[in-house]
Amino acid sequence: MKSAVSSASAQAAFVNWLNLFPLDSKVTSVDELSDGLVLAKILEDMDGSFTADELNQNASTWLEKKANLEIVFRNLDKYTCQDPDSDLDWLSRSYKPKEIAHSPDTEALCEALAVFVCVAMAGPNRQRYIGAIQAKLGPKYQSELAAVFRYKQNQLERLNAEEQQASKSRDRELELEEEAARLRADVDSMKNRYADVLTRLERLQLSNEDLREDNGKLRLEIEESRKHTSGNSEGIIAKLEDRLRESEEIISRQEQQIEEENLTKMRLNAELAHLRKQTESMTVLQDQVRELKQANQELSKKANAAERYKQKLESQHGIENELKNLQYELDEARKDQGGYQTLKAQVEAQSTSIGAYRRMQEETELHLNELRTQKNQFAELLAAKTQELDRLMAQRSLDERMIEDLREQITSNGVVRRSRTPSPAPASSNTRREGEDPAMVSMKLEISKLKAENAMLLNGRGVTATNDQLRSELEHSKRNVTELTQMLHELRVQHIASQKTLEGLMDNMTSEGTEAYKELYQAKMQAQQELEDEKRRSRKMHAQLQDANRELLQLRTDYKVATSDSIDALQELKRTHELISTSLQGDLESLRKDYERLDVEVTERRTQVMNNLLKSEQLREENEKLRDKASRMVDAAAQEEASASDGAANQQLVDAARKYEKLKVASMSLKEQLQKADQERYDLQRRLRTMEQGGAYAALKAATDQTIKNLQRENAMISTAWYDLTSRLQSNHVVLQRRQDTPRTWIGKSRQMVNNATPRR
Repeated sequence: MKSAVSSASAQAAFVNWLNLFPLDSKVTSVDELSDGLVLAKILEDMDGSFTADELNQNASTWLEKKANLEIVFRNLDKYTCQDPDSDLDWLSRSYKPKEIAHSPDTEALCEALAVFVCVAMAGPNRQRYIGAIQAKLGPKYQSELAAVFRYKQNQLERLNAEEQQASKSRDRELELEEEAARLRADVDSMKNRYADVLTRLERLQLSNEDLREDNGKLRLEIEESRKHTSGNSEGIIAKLEDRLRESEEIISRQEQQIEEENLTKMRLNAELAHLRKQTESMTVLQDQVRELKQANQELSKKANAAERYKQKLESQHGIENELKNLQYELDEARKDQGGYQTLKAQVEAQSTSIGAYRRMQEETELHLNELRTQKNQFAELLAAKTQELDRLMAQRSLDERMIEDLREQITSNGVVRRSRTPSPAPASSNTRREGEDPAMVSMKLEISKLKAENAMLLNGRGVTATNDQLRSELEHSKRNVTELTQMLHELRVQHIASQKTLEGLMDNMTSEGTEAYKELYQAKMQAQQELEDEKRRSRKMHAQLQDANRELLQLRTDYKVATSDSIDALQELKRTHELISTSLQGDLESLRKDYERLDVEVTERRTQVMNNLLKSEQLREENEKLRDKASRMVDAAAQEEASASDGAANQQLVDAARKYEKLKVASMSLKEQLQKADQERYDLQRRLRTMEQGGAYAALKAATDQTIKNLQRENAMISTAWYDLTSRLQSNHVVLQRRQDTPRTWIGKSRQMVNNATPRR
């Protein structure tokens, strides 16, 4: 099924658009672009720094056309990515230049032309190209080109969406290199097996020839013995005939083995041909290997000096292409390094802002301490003034009472000896009322508290069904976590195996390009390690910043509560404590996730170590079996040597001695393998003991457990305090009474407010 950019109308629009450029000849179809010359002319018109002289103007083979297309696409990517602020940097991700260069069919060339159209319409010279399209092309072709541009824009949106949705993405080139390494390893193993089969076949052929020669000699000896002996030598002849039959049986067995080896050779040749077909689908390293093989096959057929010079020129051309590819990869690495520098600058800026925030926090704490001191002074002054005011109010009441008495005496015409004190009966009744009111109010307060607690207990009856549902969801989530952990373990095992294969391949290769790639790979790994360190420091700073924010929020709330006596202060304190509790719960959840992740990693590593130990033990047992088998064969050869009595069996003894030497060499190699396996098992056991007994993991686990316990204890205290406070608030009889000895901690303040809550008079 053809895409939107490879339809017949889109191809016609592409052809008419290409003819707008100053070309050597008119283009009639899209297939004429497979040699890369027309695309080079278009890129030269767009980018003045590029010249088409770098290309092979007489490209006729597939390899030459592929090289031209790779040069054009490499310079196109350089042109689109040279300005990071432009709108063209996304085009390098919207198509696959290596696949297009490898198989330049009609659809692939249409994809490349779509990229060129987007560069023309969105590049720095878009006014000139858009004006030419509007002036020289018809509305039909204009609409087709606009549809192609919109298609690429939609493709950009899909790519961005996929990148955002993908949590962990891998580089396509790394996957291809991994697959190429695996196929190369398979090819090398098949070559080794093929060489072993050929060696065994040659040895069997030599043994067959030796046996045939021995058979001929024995026949000659039989004929001579028949001539020189009489009828009494029938026993010797029978013995020689038996030996001859044995030799013929050995020859037949050797011929059967030769046939089996030939069948094995044919099967290995078929497998090798199948693997060669599979290697044709690879890119990058696979293409280089195939090019070198083709060059080697062509150069092996020609032995004159001109072909040797051509071989040298081809090798230099390959080195130049490889150098350009490495330069391109180096530019990409520098871009990644630029991003790393930007991230590092952001981290430094964040560190600076954190330092400034800490200084501001210290200044705020100093200011708060000063405000507390002033508040205490003002509170003492207020207490003194309050006492003075109470004394003056009492004096005023006494003076008013005396004035009232004097007025009553004056109105009663001089009766001065009237009592100034209130009557005893009302005084006693007021005293009794004042003694009864606090008890009644306290009883009502306790009744309201019990009603509130009863209502809370009644509201908690329907929690059982919710708990059952949550428990079932928890079991389901645990099963999902187990399955995901198993999948993660398998993926990590595959990743470790592929990483070891890649490292082994890189260690075995010694070309200049491979050395440069090693340096880039090491620099990348070092940059990733530094990035992880920066992330850990950033997380640590973020945790410290959250602690400082919580402390500052607590201090501000304490200050507001200390300077206010209304019921709103209690609500403000409650909201602050809820915010702090939510923040602590978030930190607790983050620490729990980190702990679970570390637990999973340790479990996986322990599983890997145990599997390696089991494999090492199996290898050791196999080596023991092979060693026993070799010793038995050596003993059998020694017995044959002791039982040999005649001169005709000397050749067999020589063969047995050779077999003994071979078995001795094989035994030595097996012994070395066993020693290596024992050493590997010892290293794995040491690593397992290190992981189980202590180290950084144990310290981290202990610190995490301690932090979790502290947070759980604080949450329990918060829950208890707020349960008491909520129960008292529901009675609608809570009044805040502040004293000068108010505690500083928030839990102490909460308890004091709960315990000192009395009805407002």
